[in-house]
Amino acid sequence: MKLFFETSRQASCFLCMVPLGLATAIFLDISLIAGKMRPVMDALVLLSAGLTVLVAIVFCRETSLRLYHLLGLTTGALLYTQGIGKIIRWFRIRQELGKRMKK
Repeated sequence: MKLFFETSRQASCFLCMVPLGLATAIFLDISLIAGKMRPVMDALVLLSAGLTVLVAIVFCRETSLRLYHLLGLTTGALLYTQGIGKIIRWFRIRQELGKRMKK
């Protein structure tokens, strides 16, 4: 029986990338409240995410970016956007509606 990952190092790199994808999605969601500075914040978040991915790849002793790295990043981002991110957006919308109703 063949596993999804060929080596245990690939599996550990995948598991290392999931929290990075989750953190990137969280910081991009936080940058929504930056107002006029949003493009700058988005660029800073993505640059810092790229740097952390580079550090994680070097830490995992990989030589290049592989598909399972991107799959780990995407999995983490999807976990946030389809899970806790929806709940946070629901509370944010509810607060905005409450403020508008008071006016």
